[in-house]
Amino acid sequence: MTARASRIKFDVNKIFPLNDPLSVPLLRLMIATDDARHLQKLMMMAPDVINQENKTERAIFEGEMGHLFRLLCGHLYEARAAFRSIDSNQSSIRLDKAVADSEQAKKALKHIREAYDPNEEGAFGQSFLEPIRHYVGFHYKDEKVRETLAKYKDSELLDGTLALVEFSGLGRYTVTDSLVKLVIADALGEDVVTSVQKFEKLMGEAIKLAGDLAEVVDHLLIHLFDLHPEMNVEKDKDVVIVPASLQQAREENAAERREDRRP
Repeated sequence: MTARASRIKFDVNKIFPLNDPLSVPLLRLMIATDDARHLQKLMMMAPDVINQENKTERAIFEGEMGHLFRLLCGHLYEARAAFRSIDSNQSSIRLDKAVADSEQAKKALKHIREAYDPNEEGAFGQSFLEPIRHYVGFHYKDEKVRETLAKYKDSELLDGTLALVEFSGLGRYTVTDSLVKLVIADALGEDVVTSVQKFEKLMGEAIKLAGDLAEVVDHLLIHLFDLHPEMNVEKDKDVVIVPASLQQAREENAAERREDRRP
């Protein structure tokens, strides 16, 4: 499966003028969005490489997938500050103009605003992304690890295992993957069994948020380009090979979107 793509060259000073209050926050948001969708792609591709019958391989895979997801949450949290910088000043008008002609993009913008609402205590960015980012994503807080170890050190919920591989770069300290799950469960204020169910739902929410960010940023960039029809834009067309697992995930996502639009 392949997809048509093009690399375009444009005048940076026209699209991101330094005196425009939108430029720097938008570039920050683009960095976070790129990092988030790269991780989203890796997560979509990952199921192709796992042997479920091999307990050691499965344990390594689950730990690595957990790591990808924690990184995704961290980048989505960083996107929050950049998005709020745009949406809290006059640039918010340009956001609305950019998505005005697309119902899908308008829904995406509405979802992002709800997720990053600074005045809503239960908003996704504050209630979920923040603790994941702070405790086990971009930081490994001493107090949280200590609290969790003290709480579960005698419990079977803390899985005392290691995945040893003759090539050290392929191994994993799976006991810490178990510990991280318990840190997250406590951060969510749930028991471990309930937190697993809730966590799976929130994983879907995070992946959807990553997709919605890309949708809105794309529309905002198109809007900025449309403001400069005189600008010379060079396009180098190419073809990108799309992994089968990623294509399947996209088709399933498209089917879900069509289902959501049904009356």
